[in-house]
Parts: sequence; structure tokens; C-alpha cells
Amino acid sequence: MKKIWIVGLLTLALLLAGAAFADQEDAPVLLVQLPEDAQMVENVAFDDGDFIQTYQLSGGAYVQLLRYMQSDVTIDGLVAGDWPGATNVQALDLKTVGGCAAQGVLMNVAPEDDEALRVALVLVSADHCALVYQAVYPQRLGTDQIDDAVQHMVDSMDVLGGASAQDVG
Repeated sequence: MKKIWIVGLLTLALLLAGAAFADQEDAPVLLVQLPEDAQMVENVAFDDGDFIQTYQLSGGAYVQLLRYMQSDVTIDGLVAGDWPGATNVQALDLKTVGGCAAQGVLMNVAPEDDEALRVALVLVSADHCALVYQAVYPQRLGTDQIDDAVQHMVDSMDVLGGASAQDVG
């Protein structure tokens, strides 16, 4: 009887793990048209479905695309957690991306002992996941040029997959 109980628990654990993995395969991803000079320098997928992709751009800038398999991520939490001391935080005029709720900010960050940065964050809530776009530019490249590049990428955004994303066709 004890063996049947253990086999039953193992079967249940495998079914739950398989269901979780199936959900990850169908999980949404954020699509962004990056500048032509973008070079992928990091592509890490975690067992829980989270992932990080980092692209190096010219001039010392980079873009990160992230997926968190949780829906409790907030734009304020990202700013406070990743960019403490951010100044001149301005909301982007953004309500949806690919049919999913979205919001974003542009801000300035001056890390100690490092050059000043212009950072853009976009958070898209899709199918119980948080999709994040983060663009980090040295301010020496010029605020207008940076903001134009960011706006071009934001305008190109779409969501692929997931139940919350609308089919764009």
C-alpha cells in the first residue's frame, strides 16, 4: 500500500511539473524591433519560465527583454528595485501592447562612480506573466536621440503567444 501511495505522489508531481512546463512553452514573449547594430550577448532561460535576453547596442547602450512568470510585478517596483535614486521619472504615453495592458517610464539615473544614464522601462501584463523591456543608454548620447530610439522600439512592440495576447494579422 505504501508503494502505491508513493507511486501516486510521484505521478501527481510529474503531472504538475508537466503542466507547468507546458504553460511555459505557451507563455507570451515581448517582440521588439531593435536597432540594426544590436548584438545578443545574453540569453538565459530559467526552469520556472523566467528569461533574460540582453542586447548590446552601439555607444555603450543595451536593451534587456525579460519575462517573469508572475503577475505581481509593478513598474514602481521595478524602478525602486533596479534603479534606486532615479530622477526625472516620466510616464510614457502607453496603455496597451499587443492587446495587453502596458505602462512605461523614462528616467535618469546617476550611479555612483559611473556615467549618468537614461533608462526606459516598459511593463506588459500578459497571461499572468510580466514582460519587461529595459533600455539603458549613457546620457552622453543625447536625450533627444535616446528618446527617439526608445520611442521607435516602443512603437514596434507586440506580444507573441499567451492567452491574453490578441492575434495580430
